[in-house]
Amino acid sequence: MIKMTALDLLLIILGFLAVVPPSYIYHKNRGKSYKILMLLSWVAGPLWAFSIVLFRNSTELARGIFYAQIIYTISLLLGLFFYLFEQYFPRKKEHSFILNFIVYSIGGILLYCIWRTDLFVADVILKGTNIVVLGPIYKLWMVWMLGIFAFGLINILIDYRNLGSIEKKQLKYFILAIVLPVVGVVPTNAILPMLGIYEYIWIGPITMSAMTIVLTYGITSRYTESKYDFVRKFVEGIALLNYIFSISFLGVLTLDLIEKHSKEKDVFIYVIIYIILSMTVYLGGKWIIELFLKKALGDKVLDYTKVRDRYLNKTAAILNHKVLLDETVKYLYNTVSITWAEIVLLEKNKVKSVSSFGLGGDVKVRTGSDMTIFLDSLMVLNDIGEVYLNTELMEYTLNNEYEKHSPKELKRLEIIFGKLKKWEASEMILIKNDLDTQGFCLLGYKKNSSSSISHKERLLLLSILKAFSLGVSRATMHTQLEDVNKFLQEKVNEQTKELQSKIKLLQEARRKERDMIDIMGHELRTPATIVKLNVELLEQYINSNPKEFKKYLDRAKGAIENEIKLINTLLSSAKLEGDKIEINKERINIKNEIDMSLHGHEIVAKEKNLELINKTDINTPDIYGDKARTVEILNNLIDNAIKYTDKGSITVETSYDTEYVTVKIIDTGNGIPEEEIPKLGQKFYRINNYIGSNDGLDIVRPGGTGLGLYVTFRLVEVMGGKIWVESEVGKGSKFIFTLPLYKGVDNEIEDDSKDMFKRLGLRK
Repeated sequence: MIKMTALDLLLIILGFLAVVPPSYIYHKNRGKSYKILMLLSWVAGPLWAFSIVLFRNSTELARGIFYAQIIYTISLLLGLFFYLFEQYFPRKKEHSFILNFIVYSIGGILLYCIWRTDLFVADVILKGTNIVVLGPIYKLWMVWMLGIFAFGLINILIDYRNLGSIEKKQLKYFILAIVLPVVGVVPTNAILPMLGIYEYIWIGPITMSAMTIVLTYGITSRYTESKYDFVRKFVEGIALLNYIFSISFLGVLTLDLIEKHSKEKDVFIYVIIYIILSMTVYLGGKWIIELFLKKALGDKVLDYTKVRDRYLNKTAAILNHKVLLDETVKYLYNTVSITWAEIVLLEKNKVKSVSSFGLGGDVKVRTGSDMTIFLDSLMVLNDIGEVYLNTELMEYTLNNEYEKHSPKELKRLEIIFGKLKKWEASEMILIKNDLDTQGFCLLGYKKNSSSSISHKERLLLLSILKAFSLGVSRATMHTQLEDVNKFLQEKVNEQTKELQSKIKLLQEARRKERDMIDIMGHELRTPATIVKLNVELLEQYINSNPKEFKKYLDRAKGAIENEIKLINTLLSSAKLEGDKIEINKERINIKNEIDMSLHGHEIVAKEKNLELINKTDINTPDIYGDKARTVEILNNLIDNAIKYTDKGSITVETSYDTEYVTVKIIDTGNGIPEEEIPKLGQKFYRINNYIGSNDGLDIVRPGGTGLGLYVTFRLVEVMGGKIWVESEVGKGSKFIFTLPLYKGVDNEIEDDSKDMFKRLGLRK
């Protein structure tokens, strides 16, 4: 069993920590360079660290030689992965066939010598941390490794002038990544082993792990930070490394103490001490770093939250979009380190309004064909999900990440890039709402620099412009609301005047109508009643030819009754139309009312040889409605059925459920055409209302006013029921209506609760 020291454990821990950043980056962006970098980190970190730990602790010759072979095999993999990575970073480039042949063939020769001969690993001396006796081919390995790293550096320096600003920044990290192994690996893992000194080979994996972390940071670097941000990140990075080393060292020390100087009962105490010391190191280090940054930087790093809040407070009450536009441009100029700022608002993909600050009145955005092409190209940003662009990132995308976009997208990006360069703008940020693009913001180059604004400044701008977008929407809605209010007010005034005039005319017409109906009803009803009474008196003085006298007397009485019935129907119609009819609801025995109505129509039905059939369900419950109006509904429908039935029968049926009683009046008449059924119940409407004449003119068919069914339908609805008709020509008709069940006191309370005016005492 291998007994590792604290240094061995620390070496393994750092090796695994080194693979976390590149592995995470590869998970987020599965590019070729990210994949190679991740593999490089696994080889340079945990694999190399494990092989060195196993070699240092080997006690058998065969195992020592085996682990030494693994160490140098891993070194070959490091060289090959670095060679591959250099082909994709910072730009993709192809190495010549001859160069690839030299690199891969020498690598293959070295691999063969490591495992199949003693020309590389000649022997192993098991002494101290163990020593490898190197063969003559070892020098070829040194030349091969140094050549790969030197070639990568020279190859990039040759193309330095052709690189973009972002790529030049990444190149700094690449150079640093090459310097690290030269300084850390070459002396400890190449030169000293030639002298038989193997005590410091553990520095190799630590240095290479640091190299992969530097490359990871460089390859993912996209933004230019201010020097204050760099200082903060540098200090925080040092603090993090210090924390990792401290925690690892304390952990190893605690394990040694537990193993050498403690009993089982003391393990818990050592663990508690370790946790306390770890937290002390972390919290103390964090406090010292914050104190240092506060003293060193002071107020040089802006508090972007306060900057954004000041903008919100300043523009919260602005409801004019032009004023808001001017204030926002000015605020942007005075907030971040730019030479000029310009905001262009769009409406239907056309320039609506422009405001700039720092240009001295020289607005760089012009209308015309160039602007039309530019605005059309902006659509690609919605397609690829971009909110902002800057010239550095666009140049990097067009040179390195073109595979992500279609040829059409690349063409539009090139147009946008060309316009931004022409207008000397380093940034363009889209101003969007949830539905569409409202405009864009252009920013001039950073003062005294050719690079764009920092990443944090960009986030601040995105936040401010998001608030500006909401402000523009608010101002637009306010303007639209004012226009709508003004328009509505004008329309309301016009309609009010017209309505007042019509109401006045309608009130006058209704007053005249009521007066006319009252007069007509009085004038018609009074003499008819007198005639009826006198005719009844004449019956007492029939002496001569009583049979003939009785016939004419009955005709007179029938005519008078029809006149009174007509007048009552007319009055009911007028009251229903003006919502003046009174409904006095009470408990009604619907079975009795049906029986009485059928009995009242027996004589008329007998004269036409029609049979009246009562199929009322004996268990039919009572209804809740106006008794007089219910009788009127039954009489109208039965009378109507008798009138339009020449032979057969008139049948009345009932059924019920938990809410309503249903009454059906079924006749065997001629039936009603399907297209006429929806018109039934309309005022003055009758089927076949007109008859022809010899001169070709239609005249109104006599016999009826068309008010009976109108009154019947409206009375059913007023009392809370429904009425409908089922009919087929040649097979008769069914007039069906429903009325609510009587439910006792609750029924009456429910009815009152629905009538707000009655509850408030405003209706009798």
